[in-house]
Amino acid sequence: MKKNAFTLIELLVVIAIIALLLSIVLPSLSKAKDKAKNVICRTHVKGIGVAILLYLDDNESRAFNNRNTNGHLWYDDKGDVITPDNAGWWPDAYWAVGYGAYTSDEKVFSCPSFVLKDVGALMYSNRSNYQTTQTNLKRAAGYALNSFFFRDPEASSTSQNRYNRKISTLKSPSRFIITHDHMEPKIEGNSSGGEQNDMLYIPAGNSYNLSQYRTGSRREYYGNIFRHSKKNKNWDEPSQRATRTPLIDQNPNGNVNVLFADGSADKIMETTGHNIPYSMYSGTD
Repeated sequence: MKKNAFTLIELLVVIAIIALLLSIVLPSLSKAKDKAKNVICRTHVKGIGVAILLYLDDNESRAFNNRNTNGHLWYDDKGDVITPDNAGWWPDAYWAVGYGAYTSDEKVFSCPSFVLKDVGALMYSNRSNYQTTQTNLKRAAGYALNSFFFRDPEASSTSQNRYNRKISTLKSPSRFIITHDHMEPKIEGNSSGGEQNDMLYIPAGNSYNLSQYRTGSRREYYGNIFRHSKKNKNWDEPSQRATRTPLIDQNPNGNVNVLFADGSADKIMETTGHNIPYSMYSGTD
């Protein structure tokens, strides 16, 4: 009895069809995965809002003083939660350590779309084991804290509450940004070291925002800011910046998830800052 079998041509046709189907399905799966991460990230932002509002309610409406923290770590090398008493580790602490007790899961302070690659080389740590033995200790990070949340830009340098701002004095809580997606854990804006240009507004004398991330020393990390709903990830490459920047406001590539002081969460599309007033960070207008 003669057995039927695939000829070589038939086999190649089947392989070609499978390859074609994969080329159609895989991008859709990738987009669905990115969309799911965005949903989780936005949900986490709302969870952060709940934790912070609970903290404020227990502390006379004053924000936790995160003045000296700008890292991604929750724990020291002994596995203990980093606190201000961990003098050597405090600068490496993630800003959320001040609010961790107000949520049942610290993962709410993490974003699944955040890329940890090379973060140790970027963010303020001289520890040789930051990327190795400490890797598991950076698991719950991914959002940037607006430093004006705890630092009152209008308070004098000698004021007792300069770094312990009373949030109930904000004029427009629904327009004041507490935290959002970013590469840097703490965004300082116009700090004592000068204008950092790491917030979404345009600093005085500049024509667009985020200059250190667009064309400066941190340009390879720009894509970790507007990290959701990307149209084309290649547009984030440093080589594309010169041609992309003038087109951003008309054709944004991604968005950030934002938490406002009233507890609401929303997205802001990629922008050069022309639609973002300074007051959204300072809360002074």
